[in-house]
Amino acid sequence: MQHIRYITVPKDKNASIALDFDTAKADELIEWQLTETEFMELWNLKLFDQINSSCQTTIDDYESERITETNLLKQCFTLTTQAQKQGNGSVKRFSEMIKYAIDFETGLYFYF
Repeated sequence: MQHIRYITVPKDKNASIALDFDTAKADELIEWQLTETEFMELWNLKLFDQINSSCQTTIDDYESERITETNLLKQCFTLTTQAQKQGNGSVKRFSEMIKYAIDFETGLYFYF
């Protein structure tokens, strides 16, 4: 059985609330279902460890986590921008997800 992991960004505040109550519709969210390869690339770059240290989060396999504060999202964006030099498309896509969360003023939700 394949382990499914998502990174989700609500498109607005109402979608954030709906996501909290598990009632958000697909068109209210930007969702990225990570492949095992994509997840392992981010994992092996220790990107989640860096974010955990910087943002006081617990992003880990078989965990759910969220980052909703703008200043923390900006820290994540800086970390991923720096990591793009080492990674490939997964890091770029992750960075884009963070940018959506900043632009929409919502958050970044991890369902691992």
